[in-house]
Amino acid sequence: MDILVSSNLERLIYAICEQNADANATLMNNLKEAGEYHLGHAQKEKLNDFVGGYATEEQTATFIRQIYQETGYVMDTHTAVAGFVCQELQEVVGEDEKYLVVSTASPYKFTKSVMTALDSGNENLAEIDLIPKLTDIIGVEVPPAVQEVLQAKVLHTLECESSQMKEVVKQILHL
Repeated sequence: MDILVSSNLERLIYAICEQNADANATLMNNLKEAGEYHLGHAQKEKLNDFVGGYATEEQTATFIRQIYQETGYVMDTHTAVAGFVCQELQEVVGEDEKYLVVSTASPYKFTKSVMTALDSGNENLAEIDLIPKLTDIIGVEVPPAVQEVLQAKVLHTLECESSQMKEVVKQILHL
């Protein structure tokens, strides 16, 4: 997943800055303005037990499907990446170590990706049509925020190619 600057990054920086909001804001501003920031020695020491990793989209989908087949649990894509990386880490470090992967989002947030991971036949279906199927599989009601979106009145139907966006925005704003 490419989410550019994750809110979790800001939370992590806040924690390693000993919950100093000013230090946190300075580092996040440096990232925004200069594209980088530099941690002090004490902050770096607090990251000694962190390990980074990634999963491709295919690995993420495979992990979602594998865990569902083994346990019946349907996870979101973010949790699948974390679980995949944790599994790889266990293979390197050893399975005697204890690990915790915290589920970070609802599968409803990524319905199409999750449902396609569970069954590739879902790939050509509209995401909105997959929501009831996901509900049947996981047995959890659609979250209120998703229900609001589904019940919201459509305000705009204008579509354009990305190359046309600048001109379309100008037209909308009567510029």
